[in-house]
Amino acid sequence: MKKILVVITISLILSGYAMISNASTISSNETSRENIKKAIDDAVNKMKAVQEKRNNLEQRVEKIIETAQDKFIRNFDVAIINLNRLSAKTSAVITRISDSGKDIEVEKSLLASSTVTIAKAKTEYDTLKNLVSQTATITRKEKRVVLDSVKIQSEKTKEAIKAAHASIVNVIKSLKMNLANERDGAEQNESTSNSTSTNNQ
Repeated sequence: MKKILVVITISLILSGYAMISNASTISSNETSRENIKKAIDDAVNKMKAVQEKRNNLEQRVEKIIETAQDKFIRNFDVAIINLNRLSAKTSAVITRISDSGKDIEVEKSLLASSTVTIAKAKTEYDTLKNLVSQTATITRKEKRVVLDSVKIQSEKTKEAIKAAHASIVNVIKSLKMNLANERDGAEQNESTSNSTSTNNQ
């Protein structure tokens, strides 16, 4: 009887140990799963934070680009307006001088060439404005490609405006030189006339 009790006691002890061991294993597995889930959640949150920072950075960069674009578009716009005004004033002066009977055919030809150059600058500027307007309705990936085109077109526009400005300045210089030469010639003729008149006396 005592042997039976001893066997039963040992069996109960072993059984209890097994239950404790199993419970410990289950608890350990649950802890591992929780740790894995937590690690995954942490990784996902970090990825979201990185993506959010990236989005914020891209938005700031886009804002900077938009501000820069608006600024140089305004500058180009002002330059085109000034060129047209200067060309119109020069044309009016040439017409007035021509109507007075003076020979300024060279300046007329230069002005015609300058008008074409200014028109080309305006065309380049219009192309640039169209490219910039596209950036408001396309994806970021497409925008990178368009921005490269905007950069190239900006250089073309700038060079065209410089050439147009140089051409109208050339007209004005030629006109001034023509008038100066005519004035000098008139003064010389007047001096010669006075000298002859004095000698005759």
